[in-house]
Amino acid sequence: MKKYLNNPDFINWVYHPNKENTKSVEDLLLKHPDDKYIIEDLKAILLAIADENEISIPDVKEEVFEAIKLKIKENEKQRNKQGLFSQFYKYAAILVVAFGVASFWFFSTRHQFSNFGNTKIGNLDSICSTQLILGNKDALLIDVDEASKSSHVQYKNDGNIIVNNKETAKTENPKEEFNQLLVPYGKRSKVVLEDNTIVHLNAGSKFVFPSSFSGKDNRTVFLEGEAYFEVATNKEQPFVVKTINDDYQINVLGTKFNVAAYASEKFIQTVLKEGSVKILKKENVFYTSETLLVPGQLAHWDKQHKEIQLYDVDPDFYTAWTQGYLSFNRDPLKKIVRILNRYYNVSIVIENDAFKENKVTGKLDLNDELETTLNNLVLASKLTIKKRNDNEYSIE
Repeated sequence: MKKYLNNPDFINWVYHPNKENTKSVEDLLLKHPDDKYIIEDLKAILLAIADENEISIPDVKEEVFEAIKLKIKENEKQRNKQGLFSQFYKYAAILVVAFGVASFWFFSTRHQFSNFGNTKIGNLDSICSTQLILGNKDALLIDVDEASKSSHVQYKNDGNIIVNNKETAKTENPKEEFNQLLVPYGKRSKVVLEDNTIVHLNAGSKFVFPSSFSGKDNRTVFLEGEAYFEVATNKEQPFVVKTINDDYQINVLGTKFNVAAYASEKFIQTVLKEGSVKILKKENVFYTSETLLVPGQLAHWDKQHKEIQLYDVDPDFYTAWTQGYLSFNRDPLKKIVRILNRYYNVSIVIENDAFKENKVTGKLDLNDELETTLNNLVLASKLTIKKRNDNEYSIE
């Protein structure tokens, strides 16, 4: 039975039947005619549990598999004795067992970003200062360097927290406490985790992480926004980056990579600079695919179509923001404007839709004042920019 649950053609036949996958299942039946009833049972269970895109339980495949296997084995003994009415209860019983196991894990993990460690996640829309929240305590406001628009947070092994090179706070229960660093639009921050992993956070990002990784099987953190990771090597504790999208997860040992996972964007991008990165992508209820990146590769994941495309790139183009630069090479103007809106916390509107796809090549120093940056963009795009008020601009 496991060979079917781990077979993407079979799962696609259940949810999206077509000539190709139907032919594939028919070929399987010709080779394994005794599996006819198993296939029927599995199809009924998968369709009854939920749509393939609505649940994600890759970590509990074994538990669900064992529950289904046990119930199907019981039904095999009684199959010849059952009529139409009892057949209905057979599938209901299978569903109760399978969904009971799956739903426990699903509902406890689906919203793990927003409820991780019983931590109430802050809202970026309502803040204008970088904030560090320890557990469920009040937010600690963090000053930023006006020149670089950035701040620095460091976690020490003794539980002390150093903010902008000054001892600021101490974690009360490092093994249990989860923290969140909220970086609003117009700001950046850098945090050094307890294991010496360095995380650069771009404007408009939320980052949830434990005070200490001690005693844990892995080093799991949660990201919404953009971050550049310099992960400290520890083969005994893989480093895991989860995004707000349950379907997408990044596993590493020790490496340097950039992740852009903004909720407002239609994609998630992972760019590897050094080391190796494994991307886990949920394909359906029981099947998870793996994509291994090598240095100089970009993985582009389309949220709607749930497909990963790999490209060879220059990683420095995607990490230059950590140094306060924005590099672009024939990028559409609308992409550059979105980045500037986040980085400077302003509203730049492209009045003419025809200009949105204009390709622009160049480099902007984001440490400059907004007016200087916009003037440089005008030179690169050969368009004009008008100031509406202190926070709004239009490109014409």
